[in-house]
Amino acid sequence: MDNPFLSGTVIIEADDKKYEFEVKISPNENYPFRFPKVFELSNKIKKIADWHVNSDESFCFTVEPIEVIACKEGINLSEFYLKWLIPYLSNQQYRINEGKYANGEYSHNFLGLYEYYAELLKTKDIRKIEHYMTLLSSKKKIERTSICYCGSGVKYRHCHKKGTTELLLINEDVLAKHIFLFRSIISKLN
Repeated sequence: MDNPFLSGTVIIEADDKKYEFEVKISPNENYPFRFPKVFELSNKIKKIADWHVNSDESFCFTVEPIEVIACKEGINLSEFYLKWLIPYLSNQQYRINEGKYANGEYSHNFLGLYEYYAELLKTKDIRKIEHYMTLLSSKKKIERTSICYCGSGVKYRHCHKKGTTELLLINEDVLAKHIFLFRSIISKLN
């Protein structure tokens, strides 16, 4: 039996014009706890990573941790369509028209994960990122009035509490996979 899917035309309005994208939406094996796969059928978007298209030609909406958090409680198609597909296609149309994306973007593969965690944990030091991820994955309670684990001397609530709270929303298996990936990259740097 074939996988179920939806297909149709998505209309994006920008610059007082309407732009149409033919798409196919298929649930992946983890839906609704991960985004469905979306493929563009009208060939307006280049099928390359630089255009946020995966190797299987499905759309790459964001880095994995953000997707996991967005789908933590399950995501329905209506919510996905409004919060992820429409903005993605709008940004793609902007790039087609202007030659660049309207919004900031993460890089692809490991570099995108690095950028996400570096921003979240307020450091560009790959070893510190891995250390903080490992420390936080133990889920030991950190008192908000204690000195932050980063060594800044600042109270935790004024330093890394927000980033830690977001990191702890990431599925344990995904976080463990990312820690392993960071460790493998670090081992190559040594």
